[in-house]
Amino acid sequence: MFTPGVSAEEVERQVRQSTWFRLEAYADWFHNDIDADYGIAALSPDCRRIAVPAATDTDWTPADEATSVGC
Repeated sequence: MFTPGVSAEEVERQVRQSTWFRLEAYADWFHNDIDADYGIAALSPDCRRIAVPAATDTDWTPADEATSVGC
């Protein structure tokens, strides 16, 4: 979303002008627990780009994939 080499002030300006969302995901590995899962989305000020970082502390193993529903 941000161009490498820009100043910290420019990054701060873009962050403040972006639209921020908290997200939920419906997946076996993402339980939407406030203390275990984290997902946000940031829409750029020009509404042309979106960044969606997500993380989880949920235990998941490849064996779980057999029961997982995915796209």
